[in-house]
Amino acid sequence: MVNNESDPKRPNIILILVDDMGFSDIGCYGSEIETPNLDKLADKGISFTSAYNCARCCPTRASLLTGLYPHQAGVGHMVSNHGIPAYQGYLRDDCVTIAEALSLGGYQTLISGKWHVGGIYPRNDASQWDTGDPQRPLPPDRGFDDWYGTPAGAGSYYNPKPLFRNYTLIEPESDKYYYTDAVSENAVKMVEKAAMDDKPFFLYMAHYAVHTPIEAKAERIAKYKARKSAGQNNPTYAAMIESMDDAVGQIMSTLDELNLSDNTVVIFTSDNGGLSRVTNNAPLRAGKGYPYEGGIRVPVIIRWPGVIRAGTVSDESVTSVDYFPTICELADVRLPHGRTIDGVSLAEYLKSNGAKKPGRESVFWHFPHYRDYGFKIVPYSIILSLIHI
Repeated sequence: MVNNESDPKRPNIILILVDDMGFSDIGCYGSEIETPNLDKLADKGISFTSAYNCARCCPTRASLLTGLYPHQAGVGHMVSNHGIPAYQGYLRDDCVTIAEALSLGGYQTLISGKWHVGGIYPRNDASQWDTGDPQRPLPPDRGFDDWYGTPAGAGSYYNPKPLFRNYTLIEPESDKYYYTDAVSENAVKMVEKAAMDDKPFFLYMAHYAVHTPIEAKAERIAKYKARKSAGQNNPTYAAMIESMDDAVGQIMSTLDELNLSDNTVVIFTSDNGGLSRVTNNAPLRAGKGYPYEGGIRVPVIIRWPGVIRAGTVSDESVTSVDYFPTICELADVRLPHGRTIDGVSLAEYLKSNGAKKPGRESVFWHFPHYRDYGFKIVPYSIILSLIHI
């Protein structure tokens, strides 16, 4: 299934996933919000202008982890306690995750933050939690060596619950400790520990930010309240974005301090489009939950020093199923045997600075559900044709 020999030249890989951030919510994509660390990441890597994920959180996470379209992975909708009749409501146990593949290939596998493809229980009743329930898998069940974070939503940025370190329920360090900072600082500790090992590492930095509730640090909110903005008029949301950018900067600084930057690939994206009542997705139509550009179009930035030409902007189509095969190829790990992967590897495209196209004709979305978000969503399918006539 994989190459088991550890090659010190294989890169470390960091995948940063933000929750509910719109396509143009960061500076390098046109926002007035200050995101110097992401802007720097884009300046040193490649930014994609035609990148897409699913319109909802859980399907994106399932496809990202498996390389399969969400309905193939068992998570076609939002994972919840009661599940969805047409699906299991959690990541299928016969799917191979990127962490499982990389772990067998000699990588250390780490996750800090939100899981949300299984492991859900009533937030205020931890007694109902059963780590032996196969329908409620946590990251350590699916190939991750170390995890700090929440099975799904955190409820509050200042008192996130339920909070886990691997299988152990823990209490937040302080009700004044901002959750975005907490997952970032724990990710840094994981990287520092991994750097002492001879094996390369994969870090899945799965932010809860900038999902509701819209909560931010008071001094950051005050800064944006004092500004007049032509586009982004939610100062608390803007402050949340800036804190998330700080977290990206903290990880990048750690790589520099540990002399790991030159041999680490960093991928940044959002799980879906921005929530319309929170952010401004214009000129894209609608937002999170909707089967339109505002719901599925997202920013993607990839930095690979010495390989990707700095400051590149690409209109090549990228989607959530592509990360699994891309990361496997970068890590020199074979894809799961006997399983068709829906995504395509972008490794050669990145290595050739766009000369070698991925070579697919279409990308698909399938959402056979009804959902009421305060607005009605009916079942839909989307076909994005990539054939240039």
